[in-house]
Amino acid sequence: MDLSMIHRTILFSAFFVLFYNTNCYSQERVITPLNEHFFAVNEGSDDHHYNKIESTSKTGESIEKIYNLENKLIAFKKARTADSLGTRIFIEVEQKFSLTGKLEQSRLKYSNSDSTRIFVIVEEEIILDLHCQTKDKCEGIYIQTTGEEEFVDRNIFHPSFTSYKLWEKFLLNNLTYPLVARIGGHQGKVFVGIKIDHTGELSEIKFMNSHETHSSLKKEVERILRKYKGGFIPARSIDGQYISAWMYFPVKFSLG
Repeated sequence: MDLSMIHRTILFSAFFVLFYNTNCYSQERVITPLNEHFFAVNEGSDDHHYNKIESTSKTGESIEKIYNLENKLIAFKKARTADSLGTRIFIEVEQKFSLTGKLEQSRLKYSNSDSTRIFVIVEEEIILDLHCQTKDKCEGIYIQTTGEEEFVDRNIFHPSFTSYKLWEKFLLNNLTYPLVARIGGHQGKVFVGIKIDHTGELSEIKFMNSHETHSSLKKEVERILRKYKGGFIPARSIDGQYISAWMYFPVKFSLG
């Protein structure tokens, strides 16, 4: 992909800021056990599949590494907030590795108050350049394995709602607060994962914070998801094929 000079400059600058700064990190590290979906669980539980190790510099730059239980690096993330031309921006670089240690994919994300830009890089080639103003307002280019460019309006490597606005409107009009949860004072965010198959159908529902979520709230979230008919868009693999994949989001219950 022949990126414009300004895009190349932004891309280079973001990597430079994150990987070539001299910030000193504190010695303290936070280690969090994760399940297969990379959500926190209790150490030693049946759902414990990974460990996340986090550290933060004095200037707020953060590093996050995820290892499997055989101590092999699965993912690496580095992020910081910086000033660029008088604008406050958030920069994040994420890398994913195979079990053999091969770098499979890199993702660069930078955001300001108006928009977010995402680059996905495989084998040093940019295969996705996406610019988003909102979740429902994105435009970009996906580079197919043939070299052809395809216009896209979302991050095609993740499943998504056909329309986030439609989903939010549906929640507003249909989500109910179970009486037993109200009486018991149960509230908060229910983090749910849904598996969308290659045809765009909902095939599985799992709750990521099940141990701290009241059963009536989980039942309501499952009810509303089964009722929702607004549709989903399946994820695609790096070579563009539609695949089954998980998407995650919270559903909030608040007593006031």
